[in-house]
Amino acid sequence: MEWGAMVRAVDTQVAIVTTIGSAALLTAAAVVARSIARASRGAPVARAIVERTATYHVFVELWEQILRHPAEAPAGPEAAEEMLALDRLVMMYGSAGIVRAQAQLRASTRVGAAPTAASRAHFINALLRIRRELGSEAGADLDEFILATAQSPEHPADLRAPTESGPRVVIATHV
Repeated sequence: MEWGAMVRAVDTQVAIVTTIGSAALLTAAAVVARSIARASRGAPVARAIVERTATYHVFVELWEQILRHPAEAPAGPEAAEEMLALDRLVMMYGSAGIVRAQAQLRASTRVGAAPTAASRAHFINALLRIRRELGSEAGADLDEFILATAQSPEHPADLRAPTESGPRVVIATHV
């Protein structure tokens, strides 16, 4: 084989290898770029889920304390600050149903006073909604709260909440 033919043959082989390598590199870059774009779109969603979960945790903790142990619940300016902070969190991160539940609980509950059947029913409805939104494991204390409420002599087992269309009985069957 003569030298010129050998150079032309090597150049063709180098060109083929270079083309294949470039195509593989561009494909890999496209895959990485798509993965980065997908991850960056998911980051705000993941952050919102974390914020919503934290908000619902504060919601459950504060309302459970007020409804289960009204005498031990914070009172005065401290209670007003905690409730205002919860209102802000719920408005920013809560779903429309939880915002509505917060308003209903505020309207039916007086801090330091014995909880009413309506306020307990609103709380249980909110817990069920939270459980649906975050998953069934998120409301693990719901069964305990319902049992404690139903068995307590000072809290009747009437769990009906007033609605626009009439009373509705809430039954927790999904565990």
